[in-house]
Amino acid sequence: MFQFYFDIFLQHLMRNLPWILGAMGAVGVLGWSPLGRAMAQALRDRGRAIELEESLTAQLADLQRTLSEVNERLDVTEQRLLRQAHSPEMPALPKETSAT
Repeated sequence: MFQFYFDIFLQHLMRNLPWILGAMGAVGVLGWSPLGRAMAQALRDRGRAIELEESLTAQLADLQRTLSEVNERLDVTEQRLLRQAHSPEMPALPKETSAT
């Protein structure tokens, strides 16, 4: 029984061998050609682009966190200045006069 299937396999292999060898040869030629090198370089660059995107995403998240902290500090400073301006014991800051 095994011999029967093996014979069928060999028949199909011999019938399709030119196509298989042609495809392997085409892939080999493409790999050494400038087009193949360009395709390989594009695949490598895509990997670098993904790494760069992840790095930029992390930096953006850090920048957003820092900006949020700065906004909180600004809010606290504004509240303190308003309290000082309305406080009777503290004099208001003098207004700037233009010396023109």
